[in-house]
Amino acid sequence: MRSNELLSIIVPVYNVKDYLSRCINSILCQTYSNFELLLIDDGSTDGSAAICDQFQTIDQRVKVLHKKNRGVSSARNAGLDLSKGAYIGWVDSDDWIDPDMYSTLIFLLLEYKADVAECKYIVENADGQLSSPKTVNEISSGSGYFMLEMYLEELIFGGVATKLYRNYTFDDFRFPEGRIYEDRTMVLFSCVNNFSFVSTPEIKYHYFFREKSITTSSISEQYARQYIFMIQRFLLLANSITDIERKHETIKKILQESVTWYIRIGRELKTKNCKIYLSLLKQSSGINILSLLQSPNIHLKTKLTLLLLHLGLINSYRTFYNVATIFGK
Repeated sequence: MRSNELLSIIVPVYNVKDYLSRCINSILCQTYSNFELLLIDDGSTDGSAAICDQFQTIDQRVKVLHKKNRGVSSARNAGLDLSKGAYIGWVDSDDWIDPDMYSTLIFLLLEYKADVAECKYIVENADGQLSSPKTVNEISSGSGYFMLEMYLEELIFGGVATKLYRNYTFDDFRFPEGRIYEDRTMVLFSCVNNFSFVSTPEIKYHYFFREKSITTSSISEQYARQYIFMIQRFLLLANSITDIERKHETIKKILQESVTWYIRIGRELKTKNCKIYLSLLKQSSGINILSLLQSPNIHLKTKLTLLLLHLGLINSYRTFYNVATIFGK
């Protein structure tokens, strides 16, 4: 199947002058050529704005909006308001994509009559490849519940950057401003609205790992709040599943992820309110520490970690973690 409908590619830009040209050039080289590239400059102060303007002068498909700095959600929303395409795609301004990424995703949308299509990504840094995500070896498709299950299995990326959406999926959605990982709320929205989804195992997106980027920094209180909100919404969605076995399996996966983040919050949230957020996460997700301590399927190290955090011995856990890391245990 072929399509020649307009594709809108939205790139929020903020102080990424060292990476921005690579990102834009990878988009301009797309084999699917009928697109508009919306560069939303969110008040950059490092010269990124001038790079945006330069590309606008050399390719008529590039459109630039300069705005005051209000964060990535505000920039994404501004891009949505300007977009005219039948399809909506996203690229982060320090990442880059393969030349056939959007032709591949548009084909999948049409072939599977889907609302959302996704490719896989690879994580790279300045020295080369770091890692690639878990994946399946074939194209998979399904409903919103299927997307939730894939997300909980870490088989799909939580953000929007690796995905292509039909424009109507954003009719009633805008990114919440002032939140970390705000684009993950679109996964939740897609699940709740039961959007059909198709995923290919082909790697087409290159995620650039930067030590100081928002997504690689330690957990903040803001992110802890956002994560707890997401868990609450995922549990509401899981509880609406009519198939009892599928419901229980989905809730089990949500609990497993909650335990992982319970430990991470205990390790990384460097504020006096750490105990409060640990307690909120336990209440929101239904984590039962005593039951986990009795489970034969949980490693002794994890049990000791959970016990220390449950008792509020945050500093003792962090000391234990650092020692275990040094000795590789």
